[in-house]
Amino acid sequence: PILFVGNHQFLGLDVKLVVSEILEKRNYLVRGLGHPVIFGGGNSTASNNFNNDFIEYGTVKVSPANYYNLMKTKQAMLLY
Repeated sequence: PILFVGNHQFLGLDVKLVVSEILEKRNYLVRGLGHPVIFGGGNSTASNNFNNDFIEYGTVKVSPANYYNLMKTKQAMLLY
């Protein structure tokens, strides 16, 4: 398992680029560990579409249990 750690400087807007680049260059499918607010839904359609993009790319809610399960199954992860 691999844990990639990013920076919040771009507010996670670069997550698609990072995930795509890692997949293309290293052949790792990276699962994001996302802030719980991503999974709570937004008040606007734009917010919901933005959140759905994270989920579409395999992001799971950050938690000790999810982190453990991803490590246990030897998956690559991305944490901002």
